[in-house]
Amino acid sequence: MSRKLKIAIWIVVIIGIIIALKYADYRFRKQKLKEIIIEIDINGSEPMIEEEEIRSLIQQGHDSVQDQEVGEVDLQLLENLIQTNPYVLSVNAFINMDATLEINVKQRKPLLRIFNTRGESYYVDCDGVLLPLHPETSVYVPIANGDIRGAFLPSLEYRRFDTITEEQCRVISVEEKLFHMAEIIAEDSLLSELVAQIFVVNASHFELVPRIGNHKIIFGDAYDSEEKLMKLKYFYSEAYRKYDLGIYKAFDLRFRNQVVCIKK
Repeated sequence: MSRKLKIAIWIVVIIGIIIALKYADYRFRKQKLKEIIIEIDINGSEPMIEEEEIRSLIQQGHDSVQDQEVGEVDLQLLENLIQTNPYVLSVNAFINMDATLEINVKQRKPLLRIFNTRGESYYVDCDGVLLPLHPETSVYVPIANGDIRGAFLPSLEYRRFDTITEEQCRVISVEEKLFHMAEIIAEDSLLSELVAQIFVVNASHFELVPRIGNHKIIFGDAYDSEEKLMKLKYFYSEAYRKYDLGIYKAFDLRFRNQVVCIKK
């Protein structure tokens, strides 16, 4: 067989494969959607997104998605519509080979609930995004209240700091300090069970309220937050088993390498 004939055969084979693939794609795109499958990952929190809410948002883009042909479905539009739900962190919509539309939704995870001096209450999630309260679900997270003056702005996102210095404390907002402290608390299983409330005395002085006992924990400003909180964790894990902590009215974390216990 000559070289030219071999090349001609290969060209015919390749063209045939391309035509077959295009025809298969055409047939796939002309299929009617068989089913809509919605999977919601609540991301370790309480459920704040219902499947019916997602289906309702989908219908805003298509009168009846399930009556659409595969090729008519605008997946990007569907994802954009679902992202309008404030509790949605991410969404991935795709169509399987069996013509089922699958939508995977990941929920935002509230980290802290804030009560400000304006009478507003809202959540802050793990990315520093502000979330409205859910009409039916309350999330089990620490609360922050006291002298918190910033307004609830859904478009606002608090900055994340790995560490906060004393100098930074002079310019960082109270809310960003709270977000920083809440992140450290949430990352530790003992601290997240221990700390029920962060009370803001003023912009440079915070106090923690534990879930156990009737004492308070004097925290001071938000600098060295990780060191203070790890010191608190160690203190509780060691001292709570050995001593009667009920005789103290407060524990002060503001001093390096020690927890100062203040008797009633």
